[in-house]
Order: sequence, then structure tokens, then C-alpha cells
Amino acid sequence: MRDSQLGNSGQPTPEDYRHALRDVVTHCVYGVDMNPMALELARMALWLEGYTPDAPLGFIDHHFLLGNGLLGVMDPKMILDGVPDTAFTALTGDDAALCRDLKRRNRTERTGLLRMREAASFSQSLQSMDLSATALTLQQLDVLPDETLAEIAAKRKAYERLQLDAGTDGLSLALNFYCASYLLPKHGTETDTDVPTTQDVMNALLGQPVSERKKQAAFNLAKRVPLLHWRLGFAQVFARGGFSVILANPPWERMKLQEEEYFAERAPAIAEARNKAERERSIQALSRQPIGSPERKIYEDFITAKQIADAGNLFCHGARFPLTGVGDVNTYALFAETMRQITSPNGKAGFIVPSGLATDTSTKLFFNDLMAKKSLESFFEFENEGFFTGTGQGHSLRFALTTIVGATLLVDTPRFLFQGKHINELNVSERVFTISADEIFLVNPNTRTCPIFQSNKDAELIKKIYRRSTVLVLESADGSPESSPWSLDFSTALHMSGDSELFKTKNEFNNGNWLLSGNFYSDQNRKFLPLYEAKMIHIYNHRYSDFRDAHGDARPHILPTVEEQKLRDPIFFPHPYYWISSVDVPNEVDDCLIANNWRIVIRAVTDSRASARTLISSVIPNVPVGHSLIPLKFPANLSYQLAACFLANLSSLVLDYIARTKVGGLNLSHYMIKQFPVLVPSDYTEVDKHFIVERVLKLTFTSSDMSGWASDLGFVGPPFVFDGAQRAVIQAELDAYFAKLYCLNAAELSFILDPQADQPNYPSETFAVLKRNEVREYGEYRTRRLVLEAWDKLEQGQL
Repeated sequence: MRDSQLGNSGQPTPEDYRHALRDVVTHCVYGVDMNPMALELARMALWLEGYTPDAPLGFIDHHFLLGNGLLGVMDPKMILDGVPDTAFTALTGDDAALCRDLKRRNRTERTGLLRMREAASFSQSLQSMDLSATALTLQQLDVLPDETLAEIAAKRKAYERLQLDAGTDGLSLALNFYCASYLLPKHGTETDTDVPTTQDVMNALLGQPVSERKKQAAFNLAKRVPLLHWRLGFAQVFARGGFSVILANPPWERMKLQEEEYFAERAPAIAEARNKAERERSIQALSRQPIGSPERKIYEDFITAKQIADAGNLFCHGARFPLTGVGDVNTYALFAETMRQITSPNGKAGFIVPSGLATDTSTKLFFNDLMAKKSLESFFEFENEGFFTGTGQGHSLRFALTTIVGATLLVDTPRFLFQGKHINELNVSERVFTISADEIFLVNPNTRTCPIFQSNKDAELIKKIYRRSTVLVLESADGSPESSPWSLDFSTALHMSGDSELFKTKNEFNNGNWLLSGNFYSDQNRKFLPLYEAKMIHIYNHRYSDFRDAHGDARPHILPTVEEQKLRDPIFFPHPYYWISSVDVPNEVDDCLIANNWRIVIRAVTDSRASARTLISSVIPNVPVGHSLIPLKFPANLSYQLAACFLANLSSLVLDYIARTKVGGLNLSHYMIKQFPVLVPSDYTEVDKHFIVERVLKLTFTSSDMSGWASDLGFVGPPFVFDGAQRAVIQAELDAYFAKLYCLNAAELSFILDPQADQPNYPSETFAVLKRNEVREYGEYRTRRLVLEAWDKLEQGQL
């Protein structure tokens, strides 16, 4: 606020406020977008916001740059190492031979660059790397007067001259060349191509002659993308260390081209293919259509789009994004790292991103770094219940209001909230918790991702459990097992898309002399095994769903639960959607199948917020499984009784309670399971094993296809009758028993079952869906009653 414009009272007048707002808009606000219309709308909105009747609209063109915030060089110094050889990886549509030639030549040039950099004259030749002159020019542009139309015109003309110079200087060309090495299609020959290599980058930087053809190709690319080199475009800002305040809602998109989305309107039949193998065959069929036909045009456009997406993906896996450019990258993570890179040491950035930024393993390096360097101030996750329209509603769409700070603003204990539905939950003390980097390491020692606690009491109780327990697999820094008390491994499952050519559906057995025995098909020469999927099993129940109960022939997303009357039949066996020939089972899968008469599996598809249970496991017959199930592989010397104890541990309510803090999305992954706090084999006494195995056997041996499992557990006799009410009591006894093995007390167990039972206004529920389902079906929260009754019996020595 300008003191000269204060009114007689010493308070700003409305006119003073308008002038001050115009100054802020003109000198303090910056923006980037790759859509020219979006930039124009932003400028218009700010002009209207900062309008004053006695002055023209301020000149802000140089503060709002057209560019792709992810594609471009962040720090110009990175090009001094030359172009990485990975830039010449052959992508869709590229000439593989040319890529090999360019990679070989680039490797030689990088070797020469190392020798060149050792020369004293090299550093003296890099005057173009100094951005102080560019920063000064932009700063001078900022302070030019703009109170009249003539002054605005003069300021615009000065900026236009600067733009002409910026597009042709050596540093801009070198940065464009660097990006073009990744992004341009690799066509032609080594001596006849648009693609620059390390020597071209250095020639441009040092002011030496460059190929006009490559120069023009790089210039066109920079305009088309459009490339944004942050420290060059905003040199005046980075001269002060970066931006002081950043606000953003970046796009949430995968860099990799999604074929189903791409063909959804262009060729719906391809998008709706039953599996990946069928989709690929349909795409290849387009390539065989006559040149110039509409079908061939669709294919050619697809190849171009895929090349562009693959090239951008390749660039984002490079040095620009050391923490988030890993795996199947999503743009939100890349933008988060970008915002951190451009924040000044004493600045802050606030942005809205999916909450996976803190909970997913794909972004663990970034989150770990935020915590290690005390750069995270707050992370508040909300489910989209009325926040944003048109983007999906409910718990499946989650976003986090994230605030990070610059290098000099250290935050010892960042604040977290998960599963929020209303902003006012930030004012509820029980809902917001703090957690340190050391405590995250305690709970998630391998990934160091953030656990998803519903309340601060959940945080304290789960940390207590971890201090008394051992994780299933503790990994060293390189990901190799450091400690694994169960010596457990994960078996190989069949990939439902990648292996789909091996599968047959029931309709394919209609012709021929196929014999159905149980849920196996066979003829004189072949035997087809049922392929189990996640939806077919539940806790202690390998006959939970049957594809014969699905409506129509289409592959269903959800299956009805098998009725108890059917489950009472010991020779009732569920049918899968797919079968696979025993001779077609891949070796790595077959090796696991011959080990035992049974397999213990865990559902890989889950939903901790919409399902009654999160960690769902069972023992099943020794058949192949799809990748929606995670098959476990036990060491050969592990007793079968201990395997049954491990299954019971996986199926316990206590471990399910903890599993809910791991799952941020709809997938339960290997890395989450490895970090479960499990009881180790030495924790089980003979009394424990007898108590547990007897009950696990009654719950799992309910059909003749599990006779091998029963025999291994030392049982001789027919299957147990599937009695739902009796099973609930037995399962409750196991839940109470494991609560004692985890050294919980009655109050802690009661809290896990239902926090609101003892504190009606407590702002969280652990098993809300289970409670709601049981109240609807039984008129009470049956599980809570049965578990607490079992606890009391254990206390009194009655079990």
C-alpha cells in the first residue's frame, strides 16, 4: 500500500485498495499454461480484478508464459553432462537402426565432452549459461512505467524485442536441442536426421555452427509442445531464489497413452475388446488396411499419438525428475516435484493432488525426501463429496490439500488428515494427527510412505502394535530382504491381460468330447484347470462366488455371493470365468503348483473404505490364479500347522484394522503385505497352535476339494458342514485370541471394533461397512458382540 495515497484517517480508501491491487496484479502474479486460451482468460480475469478507472490495464504478458510445465529444462546446468544415451531409446514408430547409431555416436560425444570439460577454456566459453543479464532485462521491464497507454505500448514493444532475442540465443537453442533429442521422432539415417545429439547441444551452447535443419526442427518442436525452460523464462524470479507463493491444481493424467481411452470414440470395438491380446490383434488389423482408408488413418494417428506420449514419458524419466520420474508416472507427481523445484527457500507451495502422493510406492522417493528434509507442512485428504462437480463423487476420488515449504522453512511435525468429507473436520482435534519421519519408518519401514490413520488415537494404537511386532519382510535399502521371519515369498500369478491368449471360457467347451468333473474340464489328451480370481474367495471361504451365478455371458464386475444352502454341499465347486490347459501353465506358475495340495492366497483387489473387510485371504485348492489374487509361497520346512496359524493371522480383525492404514486405493500390493506387523513362528506355543489350527480347519475344510489341506493338518474325516452362525462364533474366537497375542487390552479391542460404542461422538469408524451390513441383516453389530464375548471367555479360561 502506498503511503502517499492513504486518506486523512490513515486508513486506505477504496481507491487506494484498487491501486494496490493493480500493483499486485502487474508485478507479483505469474502463471504458466500450455493452452493459449487459458492464458488469455487468466490475464483477462486479473485485468478485471485489478482494474482502476484512472489507469490502463497493466502489462502482464511477460508474467504469463505459454509452455508445458513438464517438458523443458529446469536447471540449464544439467545439459553440461550431455544428452543421456537413454534419449535415443527406440519408441513406437522409430527406426531402431537409427536409434542404435545415434546412441553409439552420442556415447562417443559424451566421452569427448568429459575431456572438454576438464579444459580451463571450457568454463570461460560458457558465458551464455549466466542468466543474470536476462534476469536484469526482465527486472528492468518490470519497473518500466505503465500508467498511460503510451507507456504500456512501450513496455509491450520492449518485451517483443526480448522475445525475438530469446528464441535465437545459444542457450535457448542448446536447451531446445537437449529436449529434441528425447522428443523428436527418430527417422532417417545418422547423417540425415533432425535429431540432435550431445555435440549439437554443445555447439549451440558455445556459439559454434549448428545444422540449420536440426535448428529448425528444434524450433518447431519448441513451439508445438511448447517447451518451457523455467529458469530462462522466469529468470527475474529465480534471481531472487524462486517463487514465494505457488498455488496449483495440476492435471492428474498418466503419461503413458491409454489405449482404451484413445479408441473409445475413434474405434469403439477396439476399446471394448475383451482383453489386451484381442485389442492388439484389432489394432494390427487396422495397419493392414489400404493406405488412405479411414481405418488406416486411425492406425497412423494412433502410432503418432503413441510416439508423442512415449517420448514425453521417456523425457520425464530423465534427470529433470529424479524423485517422481519412476515407473508408470502420473503428471500430478511430476508437477508436485516441479513446484518444489521452483519454490524459493523461504516460500511455500499449496496444491491439490491425489492423496497417493503420500501413500503410493510410486511416489515414495518424493514423499521420503519431503519428510527427510522437513519440507512438508500439511497433507489433508478429502473424499470428493460435493467439492468438485463433474469429476466423480464418493470415496473412490480422493484428493489432498498439500502444503510444502522452501529449504529454509523447516517443519518438524507435519499435520495430516485422511478420509475427510468436510473442510470443518480440520477443526476436529481427534481427526488431525502428526507423525514424524521416524514414526513413519516404524510403521512402513520399507517404503516410508504415510500410513492412513483416521484419527490420532488410531495413530497411537497402531504405533504401539508395531513396537511390539515384526514386519513380515524388512527390506534393505536396495529392496532385498534383510529380515524375513517366515521366509515367505510371493508365487507367480497369471496376468489376466498378458496371458489371456491361454485362457478358455465355458462356451469354448461346448464343442467336442469334454468331460466336466467338479470344476475341471478334460478330454482324452488334455486337462483344463479352473483359474481362480479374487471375487471367487473370501475370508476362510474358497467358494464365495460362482461365475455360473452371473447374469448373461458378459464378464461381470461383481458376482453374487453363493447361498449357504449350496455351500453345505461338500461336492459343490464354484466355476471360474476362465480355464487354462495344464500344459499351458507357464513354468514359473507350474513350479508353485506342484509344491502342495493347497495354496494360501490374498485378494489383491480391495477397498478399505467401501468394503466390510480389507485384508481378505483364504486357502484354496492347488489351481492357477489370476493376478487379482496374490499366492503365497512358504518354505518347504515350515510346518502345516504354522501355515494355518499364518492364515488365521491374516484373517484376524486386528491385522485387518492395520491393513486399512496401508491401502490408499483399490489394490493391496506386495509392498503393503511385507510391512504388515505379523506374529512370527516362535510366537506360537503348542497351546496356541492347537487352539488356532482346530478352528481354522473347521472354517476351511468344508468341501472335498480341500481334503489335501485337511490331511496335511492331520485330520481324517469328512468335510465340516458349512454353518454360517457357527462359523461366525468360531471366527470371533480367533479374532479375540489374536487380539491377546497382539497384547491388546479389552478397551483397545473395543476401540478397534467400534470407536463410537464407547465414545458416541468419536469422529471415526473402523469397520463401518461391516457394522452397517450386520445391523441391516441381524439387527445388531454381531461381530462386535461375538468377539467381546469370546474375549470374556478367554479371560475366564472358558475357551
